[in-house]
Amino acid sequence: MSAIIDSISKKVRDESFIPFVVLLGACILVALGSSRIIISPLGYWLLWSALVVTGLLDSRTAFSTLFSDKSFRALSLGFGVLVFGFVVSALHNQDRYTLFQGVKFVFIYLAFVSVYSCSKKLADSHLIIISKITICVAFLMFSISKMFFKDWHVVLGDGREGSKFAYPGVLWKTTIFFLGFSLIGLIKGRLALSEVAILILSIYLLFMDSSRTGFLWGAVTSLAILIKGRPNISRRKIQWFWGGVTLVTIFLVVYSRLLNEVNGAGAAIFQRMYTVDNARIQLLADGVERAQECFIFGCGFGSASSFIMGENVKIHNAYIGSLADLGILGLTGLMILILQPIKIFRSTLEWEKNVGNCDILAWIAVMGVLGYGFTMTLHPLSSELSEWGIWIVMVSWLSTLCVAKIQQADNQRPL
Repeated sequence: MSAIIDSISKKVRDESFIPFVVLLGACILVALGSSRIIISPLGYWLLWSALVVTGLLDSRTAFSTLFSDKSFRALSLGFGVLVFGFVVSALHNQDRYTLFQGVKFVFIYLAFVSVYSCSKKLADSHLIIISKITICVAFLMFSISKMFFKDWHVVLGDGREGSKFAYPGVLWKTTIFFLGFSLIGLIKGRLALSEVAILILSIYLLFMDSSRTGFLWGAVTSLAILIKGRPNISRRKIQWFWGGVTLVTIFLVVYSRLLNEVNGAGAAIFQRMYTVDNARIQLLADGVERAQECFIFGCGFGSASSFIMGENVKIHNAYIGSLADLGILGLTGLMILILQPIKIFRSTLEWEKNVGNCDILAWIAVMGVLGYGFTMTLHPLSSELSEWGIWIVMVSWLSTLCVAKIQQADNQRPL
């Protein structure tokens, strides 16, 4: 931890200080997304507002340059179409709640502008430091809740663990989306004790959350990163890496089993992985039926739901849900936001063939964007910054790592 603090003091003593604080604050608010239970939803949004305003004020002189960015304009179009979908659905259904949710997406867009512009002022090393701190904060708050302030500790009926700062279903996201940036030294073949420690903490948090989505996307991301980083890692270091992961996994399995015998809690992933989720299947079937009825103008935000176990549950697929709630316009705007970052990375790959090897950090960032798109196939459409914050950060970092470097290379080419 002291090494991280030393790195911060050296790298943040310049004009990047405010953007660094904005990005770090945004990532911590995402990692502790459930904290709105403690500080109230209004308090959580006010914290975001402070970061957004600070970032916008710091970047106001660069707005003209920002809007010359084709990718940024495309993403802004996506937000515009999505918000218009909210407006049309609200007017069609005379639904103030839907209109209010559309207003929240306007603020989400402002948060995107703030984080996107601040990211442009940061170096790769800043992103790595922010990722490490975010994972450490997530682990610290979970540990404090589990060992000391047990009223904040959350254990679900199926054994999944979290805290009132990061509920099960939120805790795993910190691990999966930020771990790759934190392990860049290991990926590039440099062994660092701090990165090994963060790897252990991340695996621990992932087991405690026991999210099937987290484990599935974590496996996909790990495989993709290892394939991309393989030329930089010797065979011996790969063996040491997998050996260490195996030992940590065995330890956590034994630990969770022992814990289960003591107090009934523990990692539940082994049971959940092989359980057929009939409720989710019913949600999808009801969602498709609802989308067929409402696909033109939408039936209002949150209308795509299913009556399960005595309560209405939102459809756990954001794409089907947005079509049912907001109609064609809503789904179109959402798809622009999900697919445009992939286009950014595709441009990077084309540039890569002509200019050189794109840094592996860009690969990690695009896996984060794809991961967010993947989670939306298994979760309802949200209007909360605790959810969209992940997308905002990953897309902003992807642009910083890809688009800026492409433009820099183009500017350096001889006329």
